[in-house]
Amino acid sequence: MSTFRSFVIKDNNGKLFSDVVLENTENLPKGDVLVKVMYSTINSYDILFSRENTPFRKPTFPYTPGVDAAGVVIESSSPHYREGDEVLIFGNGLGQSVPGGFGQFVRVPESWIVNLPTGLTMLDAMTLGSDGIAAAIAVMEIMAAGIQSNSKDIIVGGSSYGIGVFAVNILKMCGYNVTAVTAHLEYEEFIREIGADKVLSFDKFIDKSDNHLLEDKYVAGIDTLGGDILSTMVRSVKGGATIAVCGAVLSESFSSSLLPLILRGINLVGIDSLKCSQSLKREALYKLAGDWYMKNISFMCNEISIFEIQEYLTKMSDNALKGRIVINHEV
Repeated sequence: MSTFRSFVIKDNNGKLFSDVVLENTENLPKGDVLVKVMYSTINSYDILFSRENTPFRKPTFPYTPGVDAAGVVIESSSPHYREGDEVLIFGNGLGQSVPGGFGQFVRVPESWIVNLPTGLTMLDAMTLGSDGIAAAIAVMEIMAAGIQSNSKDIIVGGSSYGIGVFAVNILKMCGYNVTAVTAHLEYEEFIREIGADKVLSFDKFIDKSDNHLLEDKYVAGIDTLGGDILSTMVRSVKGGATIAVCGAVLSESFSSSLLPLILRGINLVGIDSLKCSQSLKREALYKLAGDWYMKNISFMCNEISIFEIQEYLTKMSDNALKGRIVINHEV
């Protein structure tokens, strides 16, 4: 038995609050592999799952968030993983149905685990997290739709944090011109450094007119925000465009006429990097460790302690962050 720290969300008559508590590994749910978590990350999914009255999480409290974890195997009944192995967990139920990476230990089925690929450190892997995998899958979907780079323009909604950061970076590496939309023009220099050719404020991008179609400027889009950003994006892409919808940081809904989808043949593709197949996660992860390795990945990373999680959950909910927030459980 080991005692460890865990960041938990508790319920008080319908109001949620957070705390850092001591837990015992013997109280973790059954599973094949016990992992000592070295790093986790705050990403888009943790925001969704931490909201009051969210439909995305089982309403059982206290609740330990953290859909991602990187760590070292401590105990294993699996023939595939041995004590000392460095492993990764992305979604599947971590931080939803079982205590997640915001605790210093997790116990999970072996089918949830991915080996740390050559070329990435555990810190790199958590700087990426499920958001990095979602961004990679989104770009893979755009390429699979036959939308070649050739300096074509792609729009990214939400670009200073999370999925948007990686989407901008990967798209630029693949040869696309990237227009990034952000609520925070004070981060424009950072967004350009990660690969954006053009940066637009919400006010410059959002169109609240009743026009069903706008000027078709972009061959594809990746959106992490929802709401008015996605509504404008749908009306602004060219015929045959694919829009990968990866997040709902600002709104879990959007409004649109059907005419852009019909008259321009637009494809809306939902990206779920938590419950997609392990083979797809591995494909995305190995691209991120290989051809799509981000040389500036350390530039994006901000490490925090378990005691700072709530502060940064709030900042991310307000869309007021840049780069990536990684929880270092050793500090």
